[in-house]
Amino acid sequence: MERDGYTCHYCGFYGDTIDHKVPNSKGGARTPNNCVCACIECNRNKADIGYEEYINNVELIEQG
Repeated sequence: MERDGYTCHYCGFYGDTIDHKVPNSKGGARTPNNCVCACIECNRNKADIGYEEYINNVELIEQG
């Protein structure tokens, strides 16, 4: 979280949780390269969705 400046990787607001880009449940590693800082809301919304899929979903929602 310190590496990411306590900034959520997904929404840019304050982040206080660690999210695995590739979820542990889908074989994701517990390494710094697979982890990003996330706010609790984005972390919950992403759940066990893969990073690329979640980013695409967020972009579609933002486009309306």
